Amino acid sequence: MKRFVLVLALAFGSASPVFGDGTSREIPDEAIMAAQLTGLLAPIRNEAELAAHLDIHLGQGSPLDAFEREDRTAFIEGLSFGPSALGSLRYDVFGGMRALDAFRILGLFGWQDFVTEVPGLRVADEVDRAIREGAAARFDSPEEAAVAGRLLRHIAPIRNEAELQAHLAAHLGKDSPLDALDPAARADFLASMSFDASGLAGFREESFEGLAVLEAYKVLGLFGWQHHATGIDGLRVVDDIDRFVRKGGPFRNQECDEPDTNDEA
Repeated sequence: MKRFVLVLALAFGSASPVFGDGTSREIPDEAIMAAQLTGLLAPIRNEAELAAHLDIHLGQGSPLDAFEREDRTAFIEGLSFGPSALGSLRYDVFGGMRALDAFRILGLFGWQDFVTEVPGLRVADEVDRAIREGAAARFDSPEEAAVAGRLLRHIAPIRNEAELQAHLAAHLGKDSPLDALDPAARADFLASMSFDASGLAGFREESFEGLAVLEAYKVLGLFGWQHHATGIDGLRVVDDIDRFVRKGGPFRNQECDEPDTNDEA
């Protein structure tokens, strides 16, 4: 059985994890923070969230539906969670799957950047090719940023009005990142949102004034716009994670991929 071992300090508290090839090597602090940020946005971070996802979404549009039944069972049984994130998974069950489907599955756990390492994935079109080449993690030019932004919105928990309403019904006031906004700012933000075929297309960024950078990052991560948190004015820098995101975090040239941030009153 072939497995990936998550290279996140947050998973098992080690900055020298053992990789799939049996080697162990130090992970730079900035790489750890980048991985922590990715993990924070994962819809599934523990057994309880996995069980809830399976109960609500399996057979109803879950990325896991792309598996054949036997492979899906093997994949789920092979998942291993650490204290706050997925720790390891099987990757020998992805053979023959489209790269986009694998990207969406791994995105459930914050592992989407590892899709480049999964062997045997099928490339059916330009989207698959971009994913296979690691385009979702590249923001080095306006063109690359636009592609990466679209791929991030592919795996965002909220991509349309129906998913927004479902999230509000299930999570608001309990565990939603939107709870960080005060009621007036949240109402303003929600009223300003517009969606198109690829997901959230526009919103009022002034609604975020006074939030910590990480809080804004989590809110925007619901919609696949987390990279935009690096450039919003009026955010508070509370700690090193906030500072890291404010400097660009895992993103570069993130301002090249812009939503419509309307600023009218």
